[in-house]
Parts: sequence; structure tokens; C-alpha cells
Amino acid sequence: MRELVRTSPATRAGLSIAVATGAYGVSFGALGTASGLGVLEVCLLSLLLFSGGSQFAFIGVLAGGGSPASAAGAATLLGLRNGVYGMQVNTLLRPRAGVGSRPRRSRSTSRRPSPWGRPTGSSRGGASGPRASGSSCSGTS
Repeated sequence: MRELVRTSPATRAGLSIAVATGAYGVSFGALGTASGLGVLEVCLLSLLLFSGGSQFAFIGVLAGGGSPASAAGAATLLGLRNGVYGMQVNTLLRPRAGVGSRPRRSRSTSRRPSPWGRPTGSSRGGASGPRASGSSCSGTS
């Protein structure tokens, strides 16, 4: 087991994430119980609220004397903000055609003729064109 931890980058990365997430969970549990929630309520919050900022906002409003409705409102607004951020990041990080994957073509455009007389969407595979067949553009071999 010790060799697996030393040699596997995936295991080391997983353990580092587990340690960080565990520390986060312990701090959330301590703050939640200190703000007056029971252990079951803190566990339910952790299951229902995926955004860590929303969890801590909920606990902060309750600890400050706010009502559960205002705590839920603050957590919801923070979650909505994070959702909008996620949509914006998704458009920025969306993979472009040709970068790591083949572009998808519809059936109507996949059969257009190539300059060499073969359809571009041919399922034969392999290279096509004058260089693949050994001929040149001038017509002489």
C-alpha cells in the first residue's frame, strides 16, 4: 500500500482532495453545531446544499440571530450566483471543434464532394486525395 501511494499520482491527488474536503467538513460541522443546529440538521444541510459558500452563509445568518427563512434566502441567492458563474465558465471552457475531438457533421454536409471526386464523409477511413494515391496535381506520376 505504501508503494502505491508513492508511485501513483492519482492516489496522491485523491488523498490531498480527501484531506482538504475532510477539514472543510469538520469546520462546517463545528460551526453548525456552535450556531445551534443539531448534528442531524448539519448533516442534512451538507447533503442538500452542494455549494460550500451557501452552507456557510446559512450557518452565518442563523448564528447572527436571523430566521431560518432569511438564512435560506441568503443561501439560495448565493447558490444562484454560483450557478450563473458556472454557466459563464462553461461557455469559456467548452471544447472547440478540432481540439482533441473530431467535429460533428450533419448528414447533409458529410456527403459533399471533395476536390478529388470522393465524398468527404466516406466511411472507408484512411487518407484520400492526390498525395494518398501517389499522383500529383499536375497529372503526371
